[in-house]
Amino acid sequence: YRRQRQMCIRDRYTFREIEYDLADNISTDEITAGWCCFWYDQKLADYLYIGYRTKSIKEGAVKNLNPNVIVSGFSKGCGSSREHSPYAEKSAGAKIILAKSFEKIYYQNCINIGLLPTTNFSILDYVFNGEDIPLSIITENMSRVDKDIVEHGGLFKYNPVSYTHLTL
Repeated sequence: YRRQRQMCIRDRYTFREIEYDLADNISTDEITAGWCCFWYDQKLADYLYIGYRTKSIKEGAVKNLNPNVIVSGFSKGCGSSREHSPYAEKSAGAKIILAKSFEKIYYQNCINIGLLPTTNFSILDYVFNGEDIPLSIITENMSRVDKDIVEHGGLFKYNPVSYTHLTL
């Protein structure tokens, strides 16, 4: 366990004088185990993180927490490119995914479904103070298109708007 823990934890994060270990390299297989991918609805939330490497997360545990923010270390969303993983997090109540870094496809899948990925740990001040988080803080380092998608609530809501600007 100690060796596995050292491989998983590259970073510690201190917030309000409390030090937290942040799990690195959380794969999409850990977020949503392969056998869960028969569902693409609210049922996925029951199985969120059930494949996590320590096998310590039980069915429905994360969903019962109803987290607004999920915090991770480096390389969040590595592994296969399944869209089920961010969808499961969103279905469990998450609105923001905060990590030290993201894998590209996972990051884009979050944006496309209206889940807000960010590497800006200053949002924790807003969370713990019970304040609204300005969207501009989350989108400050995003491309123009990603900002537009986020501001519309996801890709499906953005597409009709973007088509009105097309000239053929």
